[in-house]
Amino acid sequence: MSRAAVTVEDWDRYHQLGRSARVIGDAELRLFFDHAGPQQGMQALDLGCGRGAWTRQLGRYGIRTVGYDYSPVALASARAGGPYHGQVYFQQCDLNAEGIPVSVELGSVDIVTMRMSLEHLDRHRLMGDVKRVLRPGGLVYVMTKIMEEDPPDFLERGLSPGQFDELADGWGSAVPYRVGLHSVMVLREPVGY
Repeated sequence: MSRAAVTVEDWDRYHQLGRSARVIGDAELRLFFDHAGPQQGMQALDLGCGRGAWTRQLGRYGIRTVGYDYSPVALASARAGGPYHGQVYFQQCDLNAEGIPVSVELGSVDIVTMRMSLEHLDRHRLMGDVKRVLRPGGLVYVMTKIMEEDPPDFLERGLSPGQFDELADGWGSAVPYRVGLHSVMVLREPVGY
């Protein structure tokens, strides 16, 4: 599947128009809590954090979270969105060009979330980075749309069914479930790291 490149200008326009990947609902929070078991004092990365709503939600659980995004417009909105609960930080990063920043210590992260963002990123490279920074016993939370083909608006893309299933490759535990029209995969126990 050929994919159009998404520029920082594309994402800035997306966020200037107030578009949002997905509103956080009670069902998602309950299922995340049930499957991820977030606990106060954990460390998390939110990759492709957009305007930071999910990043702040992790902070509400008492999780020290760094949200990374490509778009300065999204990050300005995220930083203005408060409350931060003393746990939330935002940083600009082109995850496709740079990967997870080298300042993130190996084996230091309890939870990595990618909520409606992995479909826009180099999955293979990024998942290798994720496995390196994940602490033993840590987990990865991926939420995406499942689509047979890309929609006309390339900012609204999802993963194909095969790409979603491939997320389980290289993990000792992969639990898929649905949240409304979206699919979630919770990954644990990276193999080979």
